[in-house]
Amino acid sequence: MVLRLLSCESSRKTRQVMARALLLGCALALLTGMPTSHARLGSWEWRRTSIPSNVPVYGLAREGSQFIGVGDHSLVVYSNTGRSWTERVAGGNYTLRSVAFGSGVYAAVAGKGGIFSSSDASDWIRQWTGVTIDFYGIAYGRGRFVAVGDGGAIFASYDGAGWTRRNSPTTSTLFGIGFLANRFVAVGQNGMVLTSLDSETWTQANAGVDAALRSVTFGADKFVAVGDGETIVTSTDATTWVKRRGGSGKQLTSVAYSYEKFMAGGADGTVLTSKDCIDWLRQEPQLYRSLNAVIAVGSTFYAAADDGSIWSSWDGGPWSLARSSNRVMFRAIAYGRGEFVAVGVDGQNNAGVLIASAYGSWWETRDWGTKNAPHALACGSDGFVGIGAENSVFTSKDAANWNEATIPAPRTLLSIAYGNGLFVTVGRGGLIMTSPDGLAWEVKQSPTGRDLWAIGHGMGQFVAVGDGGIILMSENAYAWTLVDSGTSSRLRGVTVGGGRFVVVGESDTVVTSPDGHLWKVVRAGTGSDLYAVASRSGEFAAVGRGGAIATSIGGEVWTRQDSTTGNSLYGVVFSGNQCIAVGESGTMVASTASGDSTPPPPYPTGQTTITLKIGSTTMKIRKNDNERSVTLDSVPVIDGSRTFVPIRPVVEAIDGYIYWDAGDRRVDIAKEERRISLWVGKSEALVNGARVQIDPANPEVRPFIAPPGRTLLPLRFVAESLGGEVEWQADTGSITLRFF
Repeated sequence: MVLRLLSCESSRKTRQVMARALLLGCALALLTGMPTSHARLGSWEWRRTSIPSNVPVYGLAREGSQFIGVGDHSLVVYSNTGRSWTERVAGGNYTLRSVAFGSGVYAAVAGKGGIFSSSDASDWIRQWTGVTIDFYGIAYGRGRFVAVGDGGAIFASYDGAGWTRRNSPTTSTLFGIGFLANRFVAVGQNGMVLTSLDSETWTQANAGVDAALRSVTFGADKFVAVGDGETIVTSTDATTWVKRRGGSGKQLTSVAYSYEKFMAGGADGTVLTSKDCIDWLRQEPQLYRSLNAVIAVGSTFYAAADDGSIWSSWDGGPWSLARSSNRVMFRAIAYGRGEFVAVGVDGQNNAGVLIASAYGSWWETRDWGTKNAPHALACGSDGFVGIGAENSVFTSKDAANWNEATIPAPRTLLSIAYGNGLFVTVGRGGLIMTSPDGLAWEVKQSPTGRDLWAIGHGMGQFVAVGDGGIILMSENAYAWTLVDSGTSSRLRGVTVGGGRFVVVGESDTVVTSPDGHLWKVVRAGTGSDLYAVASRSGEFAAVGRGGAIATSIGGEVWTRQDSTTGNSLYGVVFSGNQCIAVGESGTMVASTASGDSTPPPPYPTGQTTITLKIGSTTMKIRKNDNERSVTLDSVPVIDGSRTFVPIRPVVEAIDGYIYWDAGDRRVDIAKEERRISLWVGKSEALVNGARVQIDPANPEVRPFIAPPGRTLLPLRFVAESLGGEVEWQADTGSITLRFF
């Protein structure tokens, strides 16, 4: 449908600008040979951020003082207390189903033939199995790991690295296994039970039920297995079984024993307990979330849930939270000043959350000194400006140090954009305000009283969109033109790219125009409300409710994408060859353009040279013939004939990632495939998982904290561990670092 422009403030100058924009857009399309029916973005993948994720935890174990859980998207969480948890990603995008410990090694099994091992629960290696079947269970006993899965598959390993397939007497899928009463016991489809003393020779039995059995445990001289339809069977020898319960009800996924009490957990928070394995008591619903794994530690049961939370219960009584799920709602994401920045709100305390990343893979949480929740962000020529609750405004030159103020706005602000040297924010009741710097704001006259949900800038025009299909356009953010969009749907997002305006909204609505004059309504094919849209050289990505993602080349023909999440997405941004979307429950998904070998920005091409000087706060950075200076908050010093520096500016200058764990007094640093960890006061470090001496010739070389609280690290060790070269000039006290 082609629609006409409503003349609110039409002028000859406006028509001329729009005509030039149309010609420019056509020329760009001809020069780039823009396709019109398919998108170049590749598949979408889940991304880990610096805040806890709410992806399901499927497997839970404890060895000594350490708890460990594994789950979707290769998630690994571990804790020495059962309360404070560290999160890692084992690698790839696997669903980790179960985990076990033995011989100083953790081993976790996954789908697609995945088995991962780790010596410390932090750094994981995927091991070769030669198969692509799904594994579901793993146990350790008699000096070996045993993993089971699809088609009755049984694999064994003495070290968690080399795996051998064992002969299995069944083709039924095996879902669970335990080393119980000095034997391996595996359970699976149609009541299948297998037992073995050595993992090589297996004996087949049947529990006498048709239901799939999911888990098995041993206690009080009895084996207990649970499964679908609340099926529970027991045995004294793992060969002859008696049905105690089942036929209807929820799926039971796990069972554990602790001090004369059995506990079974399952779908929708189902919890059953028994002291004798015969009479089972259904506990009053407390958790209201499916339980994927239950283990017993002393007299305490721990349960892992499908929202990523972990709960504890003493003797099966009331449950308390051991690890919370992620309740952060990311509302917006932007790219500027060489990094991605995402903002949102923590639903547990309504505090504002901000995370940042140099290249979209490693993220860190920034403390911006306020509890107000931001919901929109823009980057201008001199830094970032964000808007938040109670009309608060946040400004920062580097996305690290923020200042907060309050805009004297008459109504709530909802969105912000930058263009033509101005920040422009819009909000409830048609509110429009402008500022040259994010500090001094002025209200502009608006031709509408409807809520404006989003604003963008491109092709010399500001575009604001909102309720009832409203679209406003302006060259200078002062005089606004009301246009007819052809839809009455609420419009929630706008972008400009490839010579085209693209607006998205509720009910799968997309409105597009080459010039801001003639508008066309199409559908994205998601069947969902769309909340945001972004563009890159004529390629568009729209996101929305229920994880909806659609992409387009040209903005008119759209393709629905699999986002790998059911969580709603509220923000999306392009940079380089990446597109990243964020949303509720801390969700972040990303796609890299297929066929594009360009690495994610801002990876440098060529050499990066960094120059520092003892006693000086100036650090010079030279990249690809571009040079800039950075002011350090602590000077490099010499201690014990070794140079120590505040390392964060160095790491960020080479587009690396750095994380400070205050509780462990540990610094984690990563650059591409290189990873190192150092501890304050310790002379040892980890380099790609291997423990090494920082300075073999001098064990006194250790990271330390200098006033007013800055952590200083040994420069040569860090630089060389990250692949750099170090040159020391004694006469001038200068250090030159080169990274290629």
